[in-house]
Amino acid sequence: VSVHDLTITVRGSLNFDDGAVVEDVIVGRPDLDIDLVCSSTFSQVLLSALLKVFRTSLQDTIQVQLKKFLTQMLRKEAKSWNTKVWKLFALVMPAKLVGQALAWVTEQ
Repeated sequence: VSVHDLTITVRGSLNFDDGAVVEDVIVGRPDLDIDLVCSSTFSQVLLSALLKVFRTSLQDTIQVQLKKFLTQMLRKEAKSWNTKVWKLFALVMPAKLVGQALAWVTEQ
């Protein structure tokens, strides 16, 4: 199974109090390319027919599982980064200066 044309959008924010926050992960429905290798023509025909019936279900399952996995992974990484980097940064930088810098970045 090969996945083609998969769109992933990550929505997040960065603020002084919390650091990096992953708000949402949006995963589009994947386009699948499935190559069947069968020992007989009958098996090939049967699997092709089953695949046509369950293709949408397979796409939906991949979409849901990928969203769940990416959301968990990105939130875990953001939490780790906030602990290792952002908290230390926030200790030495004034909140007002960081707030102005973040506002300037979002305007650009």
